[in-house]
Amino acid sequence: MLDSDTSPEADKVATDYFEHGSGDFSGWNPSPPQGDGWFIISVHDSDDGPVALWATREPAGGA
Repeated sequence: MLDSDTSPEADKVATDYFEHGSGDFSGWNPSPPQGDGWFIISVHDSDDGPVALWATREPAGGA
């Protein structure tokens, strides 16, 4: 979610979105989860604000 992202541009985008009512969060470049191989499957607005959904492949042989 935007409000929990620690990337440098996220703070400005979050301030504009949550405090100034801007609906534009296109300047947000979401930080991926820890580990390798993550890719974004969706960035959209939700009832709690902008959210990025990430996915990664399941390791060979299952988890």
